[in-house]
Amino acid sequence: MQVETIEQASRLVPTMSALLAGFSFSMISNLMFRVEKPRLTMATLICFIAAASAMLVVTFNASCILLSLLYHGYPRQLDYPNLNVAEDIVYLTQWIFYGGLFCLLGGVAMLGWLHSKRVGICACPIIFVAACIILRTMIVLGVNL
Repeated sequence: MQVETIEQASRLVPTMSALLAGFSFSMISNLMFRVEKPRLTMATLICFIAAASAMLVVTFNASCILLSLLYHGYPRQLDYPNLNVAEDIVYLTQWIFYGGLFCLLGGVAMLGWLHSKRVGICACPIIFVAACIILRTMIVLGVNL
């Protein structure tokens, strides 16, 4: 990878995951006091809690990776094998990020069904297309499935 690409990715991941975690937390706070359709509300709440938890873990891991890069003289001495970043942590962070995205998409689809049947029917194909785009991105980026 080029130095500019690594620099942009290392700054982008913690920011995006923190924004998605904030969105998930706002949905959790909105769903906590909803009384109609209790089963669907509980399932939606669980999806958003899983998404928020995943995004917080990704924010923490990506921030640690960024700090490790900065500690080792990045970008002057970019020697990946010499970094104290375990490759397993990077792969785990990737999987947690994508898992959080899928939980977030599932929660948004269930929110459509909570609102009305029409919105649920309209939301599901859109969410399905978004999930396919995420899977395609995973394949292009080389995430091992």
